[in-house]
Amino acid sequence: MSLSVDEFNNLIDDIIDASDQYLIEQLQVDEDFVPLVLPELLLIRRVIRLTNAKEISFSDSGIVDGLVNNEAVSRGYSKRDFIQQTITMATNVADHYDVEPVHRDLVTRFALHLFDQLKPLHKLGARERVLLHLASILHDVGNYIGIHEHYIHSEYIIRHSDIIGLSKDETQIIAAIARYHSATTPSEDISHFRHISAENRRLISKLAAILRLADALDDDRQQKIQRISVSIRTHSVVITVFSNANLAYENWVFNTKSQFFQETYGLKAVLKQRRVKN
Repeated sequence: MSLSVDEFNNLIDDIIDASDQYLIEQLQVDEDFVPLVLPELLLIRRVIRLTNAKEISFSDSGIVDGLVNNEAVSRGYSKRDFIQQTITMATNVADHYDVEPVHRDLVTRFALHLFDQLKPLHKLGARERVLLHLASILHDVGNYIGIHEHYIHSEYIIRHSDIIGLSKDETQIIAAIARYHSATTPSEDISHFRHISAENRRLISKLAAILRLADALDDDRQQKIQRISVSIRTHSVVITVFSNANLAYENWVFNTKSQFFQETYGLKAVLKQRRVKN
């Protein structure tokens, strides 16, 4: 059975003032479960608001069915997924912690463009792109606690956030990417990095290196760069930025943060500026 959000809200409004007998007779609820009906529906309404869902479907499927469906999606047997809901929920978390939205969205756009253009180097897939997308949205949530070492605070907040559609390992990966998007790198933080599997270490390094470059392009939150293009050369990756502004600061930050990219990919990241014609 499916209901629109409006229909579902109307159902809750009817139930709030309904008697136990009404629930038993009209909704065919067992008497023992009557006290649970309203709290469960209010919880579902909260999830709907967090995910911006337009429709809700009810079924008699159990947890085993859910696990089977999740595995089918992850293996590509089923096209049904909840990526957009997961991204929406991550955005809601970022909003809750007052992440500056213009910087967040620009860094996310740059990071995803870099990921797409660098695919011959990293050889990662669609799911890894989603993880980078989420890390880009959430990387600055730690500023809510304090600007100093905010990346450590970001990792803590992400680790303790319940984002629908992510496994425990994926949440840890996103938290680690956020930790290493700024000042420290895994090579400098090996004691903290050691508990992560070798495979996930490589993935975190690849995605964190990309996010560091994207973040460097708007480090002062002035949105000086309109767009970027990427060119993979024999010994370098050239990132051309389109801007008429003075990018002396961005060049300095980029050169600092790009060192980890060279460690990870074996190619030097080079920043070039192209003027925009008015």
